[in-house]
Amino acid sequence: MQQHAKPRKGAVRLADIDVGLRRALSRGEEPTRTAIEWMSIDMPTLVRCTLPQAGLRRETPRIAAAAEAVQGLGIMERTRTIVDAIHESLPSGERGERVRERLAGHPMDSVRNWACCLAQKRPGLSLKERIEATRRFAADPHMAVREFAWMALRPHLTADLKRTFRLLQPWSLERDAHVRRCAVETTRPRGVWCAHILELKQQPELGRRLLDAVSADDSLYVRKSVGNWINDASKTRPDWVRSLASEWLAESDHPHTRWIVRHGMRSLE
Repeated sequence: MQQHAKPRKGAVRLADIDVGLRRALSRGEEPTRTAIEWMSIDMPTLVRCTLPQAGLRRETPRIAAAAEAVQGLGIMERTRTIVDAIHESLPSGERGERVRERLAGHPMDSVRNWACCLAQKRPGLSLKERIEATRRFAADPHMAVREFAWMALRPHLTADLKRTFRLLQPWSLERDAHVRRCAVETTRPRGVWCAHILELKQQPELGRRLLDAVSADDSLYVRKSVGNWINDASKTRPDWVRSLASEWLAESDHPHTRWIVRHGMRSLE
């Protein structure tokens, strides 16, 4: 019988990342398993090793120089700088489209993170087009890419929240739990690593239909996001959260709904 190698256990401390692993991560040869591995990557090296194959050979030195200039900053700032540099260097026409597709399909999660953010930098995109451009990243098998999906989309949702929720409603019915979770997570009133949405802190009822659709979701990944959404709302609209919980529990005794309500009301209790 063929023996399958066990998946590599992710590092939880910088001290767990040996020279060989850091080299593989920084060269784009090994996907990250944990956030600490992602933060350990030498980004200029990753740029030099992956962008030429994506079709940016001539542009790579300038993008790598931009990455070098921010090496001492936080990982999110370094990522934003690299994405901006790629965007400014991206060729027009078919060549640029090939580059985008190669980045989006790269086996290294950190490179797909760049592609996810790059997709939102296309000029003149409508809200519907932005949401459609996010879907492949929202469904990505790697959690880090899925986090970048909702974070990259979120700033573009606040101008017209009613339209946002109409466009995201079909996502709440998707078979893919990752896509359902993205629809919830990207619209959280407070969220994490992102600016709060003041209108939703004051009027969480705008998201009611979306939340109703996942109020008994069979995925724990989705249920946690729904509970966190409700917990966010409880900080400013405890009255609305209590009313929502009462209505849900009166309509259904489903254990998944009860779990979401408990998770969502943890700050009130």
